[in-house]
Amino acid sequence: MSQHQRAIIALLAVLACTNLGVPLGATRDDAYERQWQVTLEAIDEALLLGDKTSAVARWREAYGLAVKGGGWPQLVDVGDAALRIGDAPALQPSAAGAARQSYLTALYRARAQRSAEGIGRVCEAFLLLGDRDVAERCSRLVAQLTAG
Repeated sequence: MSQHQRAIIALLAVLACTNLGVPLGATRDDAYERQWQVTLEAIDEALLLGDKTSAVARWREAYGLAVKGGGWPQLVDVGDAALRIGDAPALQPSAAGAARQSYLTALYRARAQRSAEGIGRVCEAFLLLGDRDVAERCSRLVAQLTAG
């Protein structure tokens, strides 16, 4: 075996042991959760720097991650982040509209998972938006799920 082949095998062994930065024994969900937290932190960092354009770009990345691989909690996080960003030209039609879209998607996922916790959290989000009609519907869904 050549020195080059041994180096490649050693590198592959290191990558396998570290799982590309994921601690040994960590699951794919753990890796996703870490990536998710970094994405949310990037939104908040951009906001701290007063850079709404970057915050919206990071929000779009977060929304894509949440839709693609997240559950209802990530979609609620994305809705909350839209509200933290506030209205910005790149966030159309508005921050509240973006949050509403995220919360509605979260509601569908929570309902599909039969998660009373998820539906309850979405209910709170709609109350904060001032949408009492959707919040009331969410409350009825929670009652139905917990009643059996």
